[in-house]
Amino acid sequence: MYGVVISKNYIITKQATLGDNRIVVFNAHTGDIIWESDPIYHLNSIHADSERVYVGGIRQVQAYNLDTGQFLWKGAEQGINKMGSLKVYAEGTELNVYDLHGNRVYTLDAETGQTINEIDYTGPYFVRDNIYFSVACGGNMMLTCLSAREEGKGKMLWAYSFNGYALSWPVFVKDTIFVTGEDQLLAIDIRSGNIIWNSAEANFATAMVLGNNQLYVIRNDAVIVSIDPETGKQVGIVEIAPKQDIEFKGGQVPYYTIAASDEFVAAYYSNSQELIVFEQVNNNE
Repeated sequence: MYGVVISKNYIITKQATLGDNRIVVFNAHTGDIIWESDPIYHLNSIHADSERVYVGGIRQVQAYNLDTGQFLWKGAEQGINKMGSLKVYAEGTELNVYDLHGNRVYTLDAETGQTINEIDYTGPYFVRDNIYFSVACGGNMMLTCLSAREEGKGKMLWAYSFNGYALSWPVFVKDTIFVTGEDQLLAIDIRSGNIIWNSAEANFATAMVLGNNQLYVIRNDAVIVSIDPETGKQVGIVEIAPKQDIEFKGGQVPYYTIAASDEFVAAYYSNSQELIVFEQVNNNE
């Protein structure tokens, strides 16, 4: 949700240069630009559903029509002295907005931007089968563990501590949550907390994403890895060698990001400013 998102036949990206941040939407098949937004103040995170693109900044969330780029609404507006940034995550008819600095979560109506609910919560959370999952434990905002609590009672069901930071966001498939740490990939049973598989073969630069029944992740060496979600075994790799000569252009720290759908896998490398899109064929890129 940070730098590239896939929805329908669109690749949605965050274009960030010094003093100019905007959304650019490409045709996934041709690479043609469909639309781009006006500059967005402190554009931080993006997400999309089949109708809208959502943008999280420091002081507000904005929504645009996915097909045309028409501005639709703004919501979760913050005070002028707001610190930190808002993370957006669309799910069904609702949009979850995470204020990591303020330890709050907003639930917005995805169509109108109106606030449905607002709660205090430490760390990003996800609700599955009446279980709250958070990538922060015991008030620790360093995001070094994953916890599961019962809804309402708040009883801790289980928690898992990482060797390094947890790279959000997790992926859910049926009764399994897939989460990425700096040096490990994990599949965990959402109710018992039992580890289904644990892979610690390399350092990772992105969280895992799901597309066409495969998990995808980018390693720190820029290699794209596909993984079988049932076993955690590596299915294949795509070796990428991004250029390093513009690594710190505009004062931006280089980062990688990946997105996947049943049709496409898209990877962005900021140090070479390359967006690379693969079409899925027989469960592979």
